[in-house]
Amino acid sequence: MDPWELRKRQFLSKLEGDLKKGKLDEDILGVLNLINSLKCYYTTSSCSGRIELTVAKWPGDKFGMKVVGKWHREVEVREVEKYLNDAYEDLWLLVQPPIIHVVSSGLIQADRLIKLARASGFKHSGIQSLREDRIVLEIMGSERMEVPLIVGGRLLVNESRLKELVEVANFILRKGKEKLRKLSSSLREYGGRLCD
Repeated sequence: MDPWELRKRQFLSKLEGDLKKGKLDEDILGVLNLINSLKCYYTTSSCSGRIELTVAKWPGDKFGMKVVGKWHREVEVREVEKYLNDAYEDLWLLVQPPIIHVVSSGLIQADRLIKLARASGFKHSGIQSLREDRIVLEIMGSERMEVPLIVGGRLLVNESRLKELVEVANFILRKGKEKLRKLSSSLREYGGRLCD
């Protein structure tokens, strides 16, 4: 078995294990299966999009950030509201877009999948790294939101504002998931031509 096939099998085995352990967002599984069914690609990591509550000075602080609430589905106000009573110095409401990391066997195939992803609404898609034996792509949506709820121990939102923010967060999450469905449809229609 060549190294490409071996790596692909290893990642597909990991994907199957993650699914069994409940670590995989089920609403992205269809897209992953379509990509992985093509001989010139395999997926390495993914997220279907999520709503998060994070404790951090600012939302991009990866090392100082702690996720206290995370949902890969729409949320209700009460689910977010219960975190406002905890003694957080800083609390952010975030929406993260869908993201899929894909390994491609060649540059032409990488370009074709990027074009298909962009046509499906994933405007922030491109090549993440190039190596002689593989090309890593990132398919990512642009649907995101970063809103402070508590700063310096001071609550910035009241009940009606929180309701509005949760509605917006749910809308943004839905938009990302709609793009996943569009990508899935495009892969069903054009996927057979991507690896030629």
